[in-house]
Amino acid sequence: MAEKLDDIEDLAVLALLLDEEEKTKNNTKQKRLWVHEVWRKRKTEGEFATLYKELVDHETKFFEYFRMPQYSFNVLLHKIENDIKKQDTFWREVITPRERLAVCLRFLATGDSFKTILFSYRLGNTTVYRIVIETCKSIVKNLMSEVMPQPTEERWKQIANDFLTNWNFPNCIGALDGKHVTIQAPPNTGSNFFNYKKTFSVVLLALVDAQYNFIAVDVGAYGKNSDGGILAHSNLGKSLENGSLNIPKDEFLPGTTISAPYVILGDEAFPLKTYLMRPYLGKQLDDSLKRIYNYRRCRTRRVVENCFGILAQKFRVYNRRIQSKPENVNYIILSTYVLHNFIKKYNNSVTENFQNMNDLTSNITLNDIPMQGGGVVVYDDNPQTTNDNLDNLETIIGNQVETPLRRWNKKNPEGSIRAINKKKRNLGLEYTVGNKKFPKPILCDKCKFDCLSFTEEKRNKICRNYWGLVDFQRKKDFVISRLLISEPNRRRPRQLNEKCRTKSRKYFFLKNGVEATVCQSSFIKTFNIYNSVVISALKNCNSTGTFVSVDKIGGHNKGVSIEKDCIKKHIETFPTTESHYVRKKSKRHYLDSRLSISKMHELYKILWLEKYYNPQTPQIKPSSSTTYKRVFCQEYNLSFYKPKKDQYSLCAKYNDANENEKENLKLIYESHKEREKSANLDKSNDKEKASTNSNFVTVTYNLKSVL
Repeated sequence: MAEKLDDIEDLAVLALLLDEEEKTKNNTKQKRLWVHEVWRKRKTEGEFATLYKELVDHETKFFEYFRMPQYSFNVLLHKIENDIKKQDTFWREVITPRERLAVCLRFLATGDSFKTILFSYRLGNTTVYRIVIETCKSIVKNLMSEVMPQPTEERWKQIANDFLTNWNFPNCIGALDGKHVTIQAPPNTGSNFFNYKKTFSVVLLALVDAQYNFIAVDVGAYGKNSDGGILAHSNLGKSLENGSLNIPKDEFLPGTTISAPYVILGDEAFPLKTYLMRPYLGKQLDDSLKRIYNYRRCRTRRVVENCFGILAQKFRVYNRRIQSKPENVNYIILSTYVLHNFIKKYNNSVTENFQNMNDLTSNITLNDIPMQGGGVVVYDDNPQTTNDNLDNLETIIGNQVETPLRRWNKKNPEGSIRAINKKKRNLGLEYTVGNKKFPKPILCDKCKFDCLSFTEEKRNKICRNYWGLVDFQRKKDFVISRLLISEPNRRRPRQLNEKCRTKSRKYFFLKNGVEATVCQSSFIKTFNIYNSVVISALKNCNSTGTFVSVDKIGGHNKGVSIEKDCIKKHIETFPTTESHYVRKKSKRHYLDSRLSISKMHELYKILWLEKYYNPQTPQIKPSSSTTYKRVFCQEYNLSFYKPKKDQYSLCAKYNDANENEKENLKLIYESHKEREKSANLDKSNDKEKASTNSNFVTVTYNLKSVL
């Protein structure tokens, strides 16, 4: 009997185990789909299938979407296509290399999450992540040696020449700085990636040339490390220490017999080395030469900061927190640096602009630009300039023009509506008040004063009387006349930390010639003013209750006339030219296209620091860029754009000549005018013939520009 019971128990246990196993099988998650039904519409409704075809027909929108023109996109695809290309299978077709590159560039350009991109392109999450990382690795692998090669000795000299030409700093071969890239905190890393900005980041170290190209980069350092420590342990720092970067030997500084090494410019975070220069500290700036050095070093080193700004604006992935492994983040960052140099190299328009900039500024130095006096004597192919020295900044060079040309229209305070109304009111004439003011509503139901005794009509009349006083001082006197200052009835503070009151204010309005007390809230809301107006009126009144201060609105940052004259003198030292044919009716003159307002202000500051800085009066500083720009635009009608057609030298000579010289040039000038009329007549006839005859074509061009 006992044996049968044991068998029954064993069978029961076995049945329970079988039931549990069956439940486990039923609860097992079903196998997911091979491709989700939403992603199956990728080839017809995905962003690449719909939007890319339209972007190809619009170059501007294509550039905004991918941050590069179509030409650069196609060249990039050709270089990395073999690396990112996959093989089709029997189950499904692979994603094309063009679409893979589009997904990667879109991620770098926007910094969107992988979730956002997978829904727009109708791809899987893992697929998008792998596409981005694999494409970034391919970009680094195939383009790094092309767009960021190790510089040769000739290349270093070319970089130094660019820094000297553009930034007036000799023997400089690069600007160095670090940048923190915010990332998602990696697991089990402690505080290695935690930086002083209270974020997790990796540090990239970049060396930049004068044309905003990256020469060398180091990526992947911990965010907790300093720039100096990262440089010391990087391959760049080790190569600089052992001298294996083909840096040229010491050379003489321009115009001197002083031999100096080629150097890199850094900020205070880097140590002082024979190949690395840092600024003087604030306590050491007791010499004007040190100040000038700090200024020029800061201005030159700014190219690396500008380069970081350009990079962050082009690739918005730097404005987001990158959610990836640190080793993959390194490839993402490196790919943006490679693409930056690649776009500048293969973008025809950008390359052309940089080449034009180099050609135009190749001969500009502080000594070559005629900023120290002079102007064009004759508008000729080889203009003669006079270079006078700026010995006194308080004198003005040049003749005063009767009607000065202005880029901006000057304000006319006397002709303003406010000034006209003020004059009419003082003369007793009828005038209109703009910007009508109305009293604000009040809530004085439980007020113990006579606030509610004044109707809305009376309050409107009080408000109109106040704002009808155009004069600033009379308004203040009106407010003071409605106040009574007396000793406070209660001197004990209401709270522990509150100070005792020394004065008590009583507010009132006149009602039938009798003072009717109102509360503070009703008083300021009836006048439609702020409490600060009342406080300033009481603060600046004398013992008789009269306001004695003046209107200080708009009285800040008004430069002294001497400062304005100094700026005008510096502006007038630059030669100008005028337009002749296309803009012959315009009074605007043109400066050299190599200049700009900011560059002229930089030259002005350098001149001021070199010749007029006084260590005994360090508080006196050169004018700010805003003041310089205001004088430039309000006093002159100048522009930096190159005129479409230059003035012919013979016309300029004849217009600027005196009576005797005009008599000598009269025959030549009249002959030139006859030829001009004949040429215009022939051109008009040819244009008319071309409009009627389809087999006849006429073309006009500027022969002077061609030759």
